[in-house]
Amino acid sequence: MSGGERIFFFIICLALAYGVGCLGRNRKIGFKWAFIISILNLFLGLIVVLCSKKLNDSTPNQKAEI
Repeated sequence: MSGGERIFFFIICLALAYGVGCLGRNRKIGFKWAFIISILNLFLGLIVVLCSKKLNDSTPNQKAEI
């Protein structure tokens, strides 16, 4: 494998880990931990994110009444 191919696969790995991190943003695990676990093992990171609890949203769609 040449150096260019390694860089290409490394960038793909980081992009997929970033995607899993974005999924973890709205969960208890958070972006940082989801991203770190996904860099170590993408599938493990995805499983951990999907198994973690969602954060409680306090009615984000309601407008403030004045």
